[in-house]
Amino acid sequence: MNLNLIDVAREAGIVGAGGAGFPTYVKLQSNVDTLIVNAAECEPLLRVDQQLLERECERIISAADAARRTVGARDLIVGIKAKYKNALASLEELLGKYEFKVFKLDDYYPAGDEVVLIYDVLGRIVPAGGIPLEVGVLVMNVESLLNISNAIDGIPVLDKYLTLTGQVIEPVTLKVPIGVLLEDLLSERMDGRFDDFFVITGGPMMSTVAKADDPVIKTTKGVIVLPIDHPININREGLSDRGVFKRTPQCDLCRNCTDLCPYFLMGSFIKPHMIMQAMGNGIEFDVEVMAHAFLCRECGLCEVYACPVYLPVRQMIKIVKSELQNKGKKNPYHLTDQKINPLREYRKVPTKKLISRLGLHRYDVPAPLQLQELSVEKVHLPLKQHIGVPSEPIVEVGNIVNRGDLVARIPDGMIGSNIHASISGIVREVSDKIVISKN
Repeated sequence: MNLNLIDVAREAGIVGAGGAGFPTYVKLQSNVDTLIVNAAECEPLLRVDQQLLERECERIISAADAARRTVGARDLIVGIKAKYKNALASLEELLGKYEFKVFKLDDYYPAGDEVVLIYDVLGRIVPAGGIPLEVGVLVMNVESLLNISNAIDGIPVLDKYLTLTGQVIEPVTLKVPIGVLLEDLLSERMDGRFDDFFVITGGPMMSTVAKADDPVIKTTKGVIVLPIDHPININREGLSDRGVFKRTPQCDLCRNCTDLCPYFLMGSFIKPHMIMQAMGNGIEFDVEVMAHAFLCRECGLCEVYACPVYLPVRQMIKIVKSELQNKGKKNPYHLTDQKINPLREYRKVPTKKLISRLGLHRYDVPAPLQLQELSVEKVHLPLKQHIGVPSEPIVEVGNIVNRGDLVARIPDGMIGSNIHASISGIVREVSDKIVISKN
C-alpha cells in the first residue's frame, strides 16, 4: 500500500466530485482487484467529465494508474459512454503508454451509478445493501483523479468544474473557485434576477433546489437554470410530507415504477408499487415490509419517468426511510444471491427519452469548457460539504490568507476533508462556514 498517495489525497482535501463526496484518502486504503474510472456522466445535461478527459486525459490516466497501484488492483478500466467520441479518441492515444482498458457504455440512465456501472463493465453484482469493495472493485470519478494529479504537484482542491446550462445566456462548463455564491456566478450569465428562475444544482434527476446564497461546494457538478413554470418545478411543488401522502392514494398499482426500477432489474427485491399501495391505503406501518425502502438508491426514474401521472414515489420512499431510521432501524438486507432480470436489457431508459420526458430537450446542447479565470470577490466555504464530519477551522476573523492556505482541518480520528482558501483575502467570518473576501 502506497501511504504517500493516501497522505497526499488527505492533505489536499480530495473527495468524490459528485454525489455524497466520500473522502478519497479513505477509498485509497482499500484493497481490490479492479479500479474503474467512472467517465459515464450519469445525469443528463452535464458535460464535465467527458471534456476533462478530452483535455487532461494523460494526467487523469496517470493518476488512475497511481491509484491502481496504491489499492493493489490488477486491472484499470475506464467506463465511458460510446457517444463521447472526443474523449474516447484521447483515451485511445494512451492505450499503448498505460495499461488500461476502455469499456464503452450504452447511453441510458442511470449508467454511471456505481452499482450499475460495475455490472455493465464486469458483470459483478454488488449485493443490495452492500458496497463495491465487497466485489473487489473501487470506482473513482474523473474529476477526483484530476484532483489527485494536482495534489501530486502540490495543489490542493481549490476549484470546481461544473456545467452551467438551461435558461442561461450561454451554456458552458466552467472552472470556478470553491465557495463562490450562485448569485455571483450567475449574475452576468442569466437574463433576469435569480428569483425569476428555478435553479437546481447537480443533474436534473437527483438535484437540489438552490438558493441565491448557496455556495459552490466540492460536490457541485452542475447548475441548471429553468423557467419558474418548468414542469420539474411544478412537479416538486407541494411535495411536503402532507402533499406526498395526499397524492399517494392515487396510485393504481400499474407497477411501472417497479418494472423500470434499475435495481429491481438487477435482482434487488425492492418493489416501489407495493410501498405506494401500503402507504396509500393506510395500512399499518409494517417495519419488515417497509424495510425494502432501504434498497432504493433514489435515482428518481420511478416518479419522473415510469409513473404516468408523476406520483411522488421516490419522495414516499424517502419518507419511509426516514421513519424507519427514527425508529432506530437499519438496513437489514445484504443480498448475495441476486439474479439479473432477463428483461433488463429491454427496459433500459435511453437518455434522450428521459430528457424529452423531463421537458429538457431544448437544453440538451453543448456546454464547451472555458478555463479563463473567474473574478471572484468573496467565497463562503462551508465546514461540511460532503459525507463525514465538519472540518475544524484553524483561522480567525481578520487573518490574511493566500489561495491554497489550509483554513480548516479534519478532526483527529474522524472522516472528513481539509479545506483550503480558494482565493486570497481576509477572513471575515468563522461559523459553520469560513467567509473570505478580497477587500
